[in-house]
Amino acid sequence: MLLESTTATDTTAAIRRPAWKLALSPLAFVAWLVAVVATMSGTGVSDSADLTPDQMDGIRVGWALMWPVYAIAVLLGLSALYPLNRLLRGRLATASQVFVAVAAVAILANLVLSEVAAGFGEARLGDNAAYEASLVASYASIWAATVATILTAVALRTSGLLRRAGLVVAILAGALLVLDVATRGLPPFMVALFWVVLGVGLLRRRVPSSV
Repeated sequence: MLLESTTATDTTAAIRRPAWKLALSPLAFVAWLVAVVATMSGTGVSDSADLTPDQMDGIRVGWALMWPVYAIAVLLGLSALYPLNRLLRGRLATASQVFVAVAAVAILANLVLSEVAAGFGEARLGDNAAYEASLVASYASIWAATVATILTAVALRTSGLLRRAGLVVAILAGALLVLDVATRGLPPFMVALFWVVLGVGLLRRRVPSSV
């Protein structure tokens, strides 16, 4: 349910701002993918774990730039979920906030660890402890962000704002989360596809002051 203390106009404005962030969030991931492709294309390897110190020396600037872009992409979506959860009342929104915080901390850890790993001295990057830890942090961030998205989607459904879209997002995100935990094979930008569905859905809805 929505907070009853807000007026219809205030609630509409408060929801449209994060809705736009969610709707545009895939663009940030596109920027990250462009940065990754541009950085890795000249190395001759497709998996960053196979980079050698000499190859890293040739892409150090690109490497240093692409991880902040990744962090920004994730934080953009999280910064939209946070105010939505504050407007939604109940345990689902509160639980979502916890996972939003976990995802934010984890993606910042990924950023720091990825930059530290650039100075590796092992034969290949995949053998570096900081790099391995950065992967764990990345998975933790995306999984926590996905759980937060599921909880917010269900909260939006129960509030009456996104009955159909909220249910669809919750089911699909839940299924893909289980698949990714089992295989670790899905790209991190998958979460942005759920964000854009929620964002577009909210932008198309007429928001009541309370439901």
